[in-house]
Amino acid sequence: MKSLVVLISLFTLSFSAFAQEECAAIGDLILGAGGLTYHKGELINGYVCMDDPAGKIELTYKDGKVDGYVKKYFKSGQLKSEIPFVEGKMNGLAVFYNEDGTVRSQTQYENDHVVRLPAQ
Repeated sequence: MKSLVVLISLFTLSFSAFAQEECAAIGDLILGAGGLTYHKGELINGYVCMDDPAGKIELTYKDGKVDGYVKKYFKSGQLKSEIPFVEGKMNGLAVFYNEDGTVRSQTQYENDHVVRLPAQ
């Protein structure tokens, strides 16, 4: 049992190191049944960044589901959007930015559904 815990810890540390040092290609992640995301056959846990033709994407996974803010960036590196997730579903105030950094719009989500569009 102790060796299994050590093995799991080593996997978690090695994946975290991979994710923080370089961004994964989007094709490296596999979306499975129930909205769970895998990398090399294992559920993802921790920080991940991905290079996308439109710009970088940063997100955090917990037990294979997005949990925390998904941050998308313009090619220039300027923040494009921050969308909060809880257990794989959009929950909270999502903020969308113009490339100059000003707020373009905001949307309130609850369990993947729009519940309110704040006054702009």
